[in-house]
Amino acid sequence: MCTLTIHRDAAALLVTMNRDELHTRAPERLPAMFGEGGPSGRWMAPIDGATGGTWIGVNAYGVAACLLNAYLPGDMPLQPPATPATSRGGIVPAVLAQGHGARVLAWLADEFDPAPYGSFQLVVVCPEGGMRRVWSGTEYVEASPCQEEWTLVSSSFWNAEAVLAWRREAFAQWRAAGGERRGYLPAFHVLHIDGQEALTPLMDRPWSCTRSITQVLVDARNRRNVLRYWPRNSGESVAVDPAVTLDLPLIDPPRPAA
Repeated sequence: MCTLTIHRDAAALLVTMNRDELHTRAPERLPAMFGEGGPSGRWMAPIDGATGGTWIGVNAYGVAACLLNAYLPGDMPLQPPATPATSRGGIVPAVLAQGHGARVLAWLADEFDPAPYGSFQLVVVCPEGGMRRVWSGTEYVEASPCQEEWTLVSSSFWNAEAVLAWRREAFAQWRAAGGERRGYLPAFHVLHIDGQEALTPLMDRPWSCTRSITQVLVDARNRRNVLRYWPRNSGESVAVDPAVTLDLPLIDPPRPAA
């Protein structure tokens, strides 16, 4: 039930994610800085109030990782599983802990074991490239690069085919009209239309809503990573200015030994 866009150009990487959750989910914790040692140095992310994990974050090397539900056949998102799987909220911190982009992408391809987790979509982007993988709970069912100028990823367990088609068309129309911004946010992410609020990226349904928007900027020109966070309650709009802004210097990956 989330919507993610990625914009890539020669100077920057902009990742913006609407997090949709059940009304019964614990409140989110504000973004914070984590990590001192280890290959990743520091990283920053908002935190899930129920599990202590996260759905989006960025590390000092400019690696951004995002986790969405997959909503594959057999998933029961409104019911707790009979045997709870390992929390997927730990996946993003594990990705960010690997360090620079080449190391992260190699780790995901060769070392990361998704077997303990239920189904998910994982999107990882960095200056070196990017990828999206969909895990069914037993196997990867989809994998694709994320290296285009614009990438849209979305999910919905309710009426998924219609919802995703609607969002793809709205995204295409937004881009064709010039890609308007609302403050730091692509205006697509705050699109909310009365009567269609179950479809829009800024979503409201009787059982769930968009709980927050988080944005990661990897700014190569100014050598910085920025994380911005906008909280939201059901039925409310999103403020123009973020409630939290965190800043982390961008560091270069280590050079191979001569």
